Amino acid sequence: MLQELIISGGVEFMLPITLVALLLLVLILVKTLQLVLPKSTSIDSLKKGLPAILFMGSLCFAYGALGQTMGIYQMLQVISGSGKEISPHIIAAGLQISMIPTLYGLGIFIIASSCWFLLQSRYKQLLKKDTLSKGR
Repeated sequence: MLQELIISGGVEFMLPITLVALLLLVLILVKTLQLVLPKSTSIDSLKKGLPAILFMGSLCFAYGALGQTMGIYQMLQVISGSGKEISPHIIAAGLQISMIPTLYGLGIFIIASSCWFLLQSRYKQLLKKDTLSKGR
């Protein structure tokens, strides 16, 4: 199913988004383990990598939007070059396919930003706990 989605959405856009999503998944898992099971590392080192989660999610969404823009541009080029009357059903199908990278990137962005929010909240909890323990 994912393979069909990548091919129909355009390999040149869907594959990089998928690769960034896999890197994002690894980063989220690593940061989750670091923040849920904190060791004796400094509290400042726990924050490293959190902004990257949000950035990578945003990058997926932006690249997906670029994929949609390029898809629509190519579709309009073909329509204008054909010189024939094009059915609205064909145009609708082209627009539907062009939305695949954007929706895929948006889904990854929503997941990444939700994870970032939860991990950032956990970091703030640990920071507050650390501040209180040093104040005593």
